[in-house]
Amino acid sequence: MKRVIVCANHCSPVEQCLLKGLRAIGWTEPEKAMELLTRIGIEPARLVVFEALVAALLARAPVFDLLGPGSPYISPDELDLLAALAQISRKSSDGHLPPQHRLPKVLHPLIERCGHTLAECAVHLKSRPLFNRRPTLVKSPS
Repeated sequence: MKRVIVCANHCSPVEQCLLKGLRAIGWTEPEKAMELLTRIGIEPARLVVFEALVAALLARAPVFDLLGPGSPYISPDELDLLAALAQISRKSSDGHLPPQHRLPKVLHPLIERCGHTLAECAVHLKSRPLFNRRPTLVKSPS
């Protein structure tokens, strides 16, 4: 498993709620997901784009580390996702995600749609750098 950090130390309350909502979608808890995401201002009719993003993330498992809804931790992948969503949500409607090494390119259109939805719903995420870390390579035993 990849390194995880304590979520409360690195995420605002809004980001924690968003992350828990995304995780609840992944763990097929739609009522909990809707409650969490509407609490931060995302209208129920707009949840479908977040559901599509989570489905795409789960299809990439274990490459993308989406933790359980009750986890007090955040994975580096989730932190990268929050950074990308924050950046897109601050851009104009034609803003695009810069190239990422850590977030699979296939996810970029969904991340952009979710980021625009966050902006339209006036959900504000912390500004954080996009790390553009390359995936760590594991050396095979010689």
